[in-house]
Amino acid sequence: MKNKIFSLTFLIFLFYILFISDLLYSQNFQSISISTVVAEAYVSDDILPPKIIHNPIKNISPLTKIAVIYGTAEDEKSLKKVEIHYKNSTEASYLTHTFVYLDTKSTTFYFEIPKDFIKEDIQYRILAYDEINSTYTIWYDVSFKDSISNKIDSQGGKIVLEDGNPFDAETFIFIPQGALDKEVEISIKEVANTLVPKKNKRPALSEYPFKVYKFEPSGLRFKKPVQIGLLYTDLNNDGKVDATEFDENVLSIFWYDGVNWRNLKSSVDKDKNLVLCWVNHFTYFGIFPLGSLTKDDYRPKEKIITPNNDGVNDFATFDNIPQGTEIKIYNLRGKLVRKIDSIPYEWDGKDYEAKDLEVGPYIYQFKIDEELIIGVIIIAR
Repeated sequence: MKNKIFSLTFLIFLFYILFISDLLYSQNFQSISISTVVAEAYVSDDILPPKIIHNPIKNISPLTKIAVIYGTAEDEKSLKKVEIHYKNSTEASYLTHTFVYLDTKSTTFYFEIPKDFIKEDIQYRILAYDEINSTYTIWYDVSFKDSISNKIDSQGGKIVLEDGNPFDAETFIFIPQGALDKEVEISIKEVANTLVPKKNKRPALSEYPFKVYKFEPSGLRFKKPVQIGLLYTDLNNDGKVDATEFDENVLSIFWYDGVNWRNLKSSVDKDKNLVLCWVNHFTYFGIFPLGSLTKDDYRPKEKIITPNNDGVNDFATFDNIPQGTEIKIYNLRGKLVRKIDSIPYEWDGKDYEAKDLEVGPYIYQFKIDEELIIGVIIIAR
């Protein structure tokens, strides 16, 4: 009887031990489970998607084919990657360029679409990822063209030919109020630098211009000067025009007179990669490196003018003249008939009252760096 009681007691004790062990194991398992839930809750605290800051590309030049996608991605916790998707606008599939980041809250991204890919209008979008979220932009449409046009009237306005580089400015024309007396369709077209076949002579330091733009309608003349800015390329920002050894400080705008390239007094905005000047008519304008000037470089190429408003040889244009120079025109009797002291430095064969002067020779004179320059222009009909 005692043995049976002992056995029963032992079994109860063993059952108790197993029950307690199982309970402890169960509690430990619950502890592990709770810890896992807490870890998941920590990750899900990253509830905001990344932010993308970007100014879209609008146009790509068919000549330079520069298309730089640049911007900033931000996340309140941690960025993981940024993707650039790009494709031709007529295709469904796209290529992807990926930037991978580790524990970064803010970063800039820079990607240049390969030139051999750019053959037509393209599309691209940007995607940014954090631990559990992603955000993306719409598909941006980018045109592939070399020209822009718009109508400008007497109120004036500005026309801009954009390229695909966000780090420089854009080729433009600014037409002030009163420069036109009627509405005109104005256009800017980028052309190949060898399209105008005439090679240049001094004072340029290169045979052909680095960039050429055609402003139309050809031969249009303005009532007051208009400003143009021509874009040159310096992607690596080394202070030299890309693919040349010429410093950007020596750049100048030249205009094509139908026979020769002729220099205009210009300035260079190195921060924007622009060469700027004021003009009063339309033709081809190109960017050349400018060498040192002699007295002959300031003289007008026109020795004889026929001012009859037929668009041919109506003016004598004085090249390279610094702002503030005063050019005096005399007849053979020594009478001062005209004074030119501002842009444009050109003479139309008229006197102070805008009346046509008699045919014959006239003497001009002006000073450059205190050196007197004298010459003769003949008016013919």
